Amino acid sequence: MIRRVIAFVLSLAMAGAAQAAVTWDWTGGASTTDWYTPGNWSFTGTTSYTQPSEQYDTVPAIDVIDAPASGPNYAYINSDITAININGTPSGVTVDKTVELPPFGIGDHGQSSYLVTGGVNCTMTLDNAATLNVGNTLWLAEDVLGAGGVTGQLNVLGGSTLNADILRIGHGGTATFNVTGGSAVNTGNGCDFASATKGVATVNITNSAFSNTAVQAKIAAGEESTAIVNLTNSVFSTGDFLQVGFGVKSHAEMYVTNSTVNVAERLVVGRGSEANAYIKVDNSTLNLATVGDGNRIYLGIATASNPGESTGAMDILNGSTVNFGVVGESNYVLVGSELNSNGILNIDNSSMNILGTDLNIGHRGGKAQLNVTGGSTLLIGRDLNSSQDTTATGGLATINISDSTVTTTTGKFRVSSGYGTVTANLTNATINTGMEVRVAESGQSVGYLNIHNGTTINCGLDFETCTFDTTATGIGSRAYVHMYNGDVNIDGYMCLSREVKGGAYTEFIMDDGTVDIGLAPAPDPEEFLDNLILGWFDTDAEANLTINGGRMTVAGAIRMGNEFDWDGGAVPLTGSDLGKLRLTIDGGVLEAADYVDAGTFTDHLIIMNDGELRLLGSAVSETEMLALITGGDISCPNGYTIYTDGDYTVLEATAPKTPGDADRDGDVDADDARRLAENWLRSDMSVQWRHGDFNDDGRVDDLDASILAANWGTGVEGVGVPEPGSVALLLGLVAGLALWRRSR
Repeated sequence: MIRRVIAFVLSLAMAGAAQAAVTWDWTGGASTTDWYTPGNWSFTGTTSYTQPSEQYDTVPAIDVIDAPASGPNYAYINSDITAININGTPSGVTVDKTVELPPFGIGDHGQSSYLVTGGVNCTMTLDNAATLNVGNTLWLAEDVLGAGGVTGQLNVLGGSTLNADILRIGHGGTATFNVTGGSAVNTGNGCDFASATKGVATVNITNSAFSNTAVQAKIAAGEESTAIVNLTNSVFSTGDFLQVGFGVKSHAEMYVTNSTVNVAERLVVGRGSEANAYIKVDNSTLNLATVGDGNRIYLGIATASNPGESTGAMDILNGSTVNFGVVGESNYVLVGSELNSNGILNIDNSSMNILGTDLNIGHRGGKAQLNVTGGSTLLIGRDLNSSQDTTATGGLATINISDSTVTTTTGKFRVSSGYGTVTANLTNATINTGMEVRVAESGQSVGYLNIHNGTTINCGLDFETCTFDTTATGIGSRAYVHMYNGDVNIDGYMCLSREVKGGAYTEFIMDDGTVDIGLAPAPDPEEFLDNLILGWFDTDAEANLTINGGRMTVAGAIRMGNEFDWDGGAVPLTGSDLGKLRLTIDGGVLEAADYVDAGTFTDHLIIMNDGELRLLGSAVSETEMLALITGGDISCPNGYTIYTDGDYTVLEATAPKTPGDADRDGDVDADDARRLAENWLRSDMSVQWRHGDFNDDGRVDDLDASILAANWGTGVEGVGVPEPGSVALLLGLVAGLALWRRSR
């Protein structure tokens, strides 16, 4: 009841303010500084007060933020004020609101070094190099009682300076804060924008500097609050945390343009339950977490105290640079952290440097997106982890990297490193890892890695799928790698389905490009460090490697299963030997120094439908190659030829070909026309039958289209050879498909 009475009294005062229209102007000049002295002010309008912050002499003090103390009160701006002007003309003035006047200790608002505005349309302006010192907290548009209609504006203009211990803008009411013209705002113990329930704050900082030397800077700190911060050609610094979207159900936006933001410790975007927060960094620099341990960048975080779904997003655009520069313990960048969180990180034509720590995408059940585009660089000191989790909550993440470079200096590139599902799409990208690339690393994770044209992956150590799982039973991790084109360079080994137990599944499809394995294996006595290995510890695992085209070169051996553990001992059989290993060559070349049947999988097979298998002759002779076929290790359903070519024994499949049948499925139809269209006018050494080169002249052109048209419908029930007019129509269809392909 007391709160309602106070709200009623304040609302009456505010209603009167809308009619009174009183303006106070500083007249004390540059030689006097005392805010409270009546002679330092002049006013226009009608008022009973002697200076701008004396009223409410009949309202009792309740607590810190509910009401002013019994009067005269020197904390609250008078409710009849519409404007306060502190103008430094001609030489600047300094106004101090720092002295404590009695009564002391009657709640925070009863202390006169505070400054509180709570009326309607009260605008305070500092201009022409004026300085205002507030000894404690400055509240702008305070309405924690919910009286409604409380608005306020604070302008710091023309090289002026505002100094306050704490700054709270939009404290339940609606506030606008403008800082421009080479001005400065300095707070010592924190600043909050939209700092109380349903508060609204618009903050514009242009050609100026904002510094919060300690504690936190919060944007949209109150429940159901809204804050928009525009930073242009300015510097914003905080000595502790910057929290954007801190309040429950809050909405926060921060636009950083041609500016610099310095955050000493943590940047948290989308922290409150059901919060929605966004930062846009445009042609700017963010320097984050420069000292200490335990620092974080969070984009979307949900906790036990904030269980509702939260979203945090950051765009880094147009030549911007973000530096997470600290090297220490427990420092991480987390995009989508914990269940019910959503995180989005977009880097376009910019750079982000994460030194000495990890980047985690979709952490512990969170949902996340990482997009690196437009010639960007992402430098990570340790690992890039996605869907990292030690429990079965299951994160969900998407990684898109195009026309850009991602480097993990001393760490790994992990596509699903926990129990979740991750899709990584690489297009004309460069991935450099200090250690491994791992797809579907552990748990019941699912990882999709798609390698598109122009992409280069350089693995500092190994390439692994379904790396380990010591606890799962039944369903293991699942990896799907599709290499459309590009280059993969692996210093160490490639192992598909290496899991300790759990029944891992890998599907690796290579359509084109090159894969080189064992370029520079780490010093170690074990011979498998430059091998291609299908299956390792788990005999319930499945591994399927299909080579449709391109070239895969293995410095060591092809191992169907592996007989060594890390210490060189026999591999312990962890499954029931229900798994299977399949290496299918449908085109292209697989070249290796040796072939080894490790014996830990009974169901293993190389299937040769087309292309070549080349093994070093000193390891496998023509006789031994024939023995692999007759012994059941290699199947050649379409026939084969074995011959010696230089230092290699070559097994070449002699598969029959139906003219026009690009996909070799026995018929000539729209699927074959589509393949031809996708490779229209392609001309290079790697072009093959499967691309639509039906006359083997190294080019896909109208001659090949004519062959396809002449054999249209072959193998398709009820479809005959087309008439000559239909051939022209089909050629037009192919040309249209090719044009569609290019337009994409």
